Amino acid sequence: MIKSEYNHKYYLEHKEAVTNKNRNWEKLHPDSSFKFSREYRINHPGIAAKQSKRYRLDTRRECLEHYSNGTPKCACCGETHIEFLGIDHINGGGAKARKELGHGNIGASLKAQGYPLGYRVLCHNCNMSIGFYGYCPHQIKEKSDG
Repeated sequence: MIKSEYNHKYYLEHKEAVTNKNRNWEKLHPDSSFKFSREYRINHPGIAAKQSKRYRLDTRRECLEHYSNGTPKCACCGETHIEFLGIDHINGGGAKARKELGHGNIGASLKAQGYPLGYRVLCHNCNMSIGFYGYCPHQIKEKSDG
């Protein structure tokens, strides 16, 4: 067996232990860790980009699932296409949060904070309508139907 195959097999069998060991090393050697990461991204641009995209998509899905209590869907209209869904700040404050977070991954940020209260899943149409007009047409329809 080639060494890289052995290493991969070992990693799969001991993933949690290897991950913890690597995280501890990164904490103890932040400068070396940053340098290693930067060099890896420079030397493997395609792989690093794919890994970053996969991580963003995975943490986004996890976040949407968490705030939807399972299957991602809009809390207002029930839209289920994940491409149309986003995280809404229930009491506003999205602009302030974006300034603090920068152009980061909100899903990863909320996950790191333990999924705090004050967020919900809305489709982009409902979210934009609430942001621009203070209400969503679905809410008015529901009131007139009831």
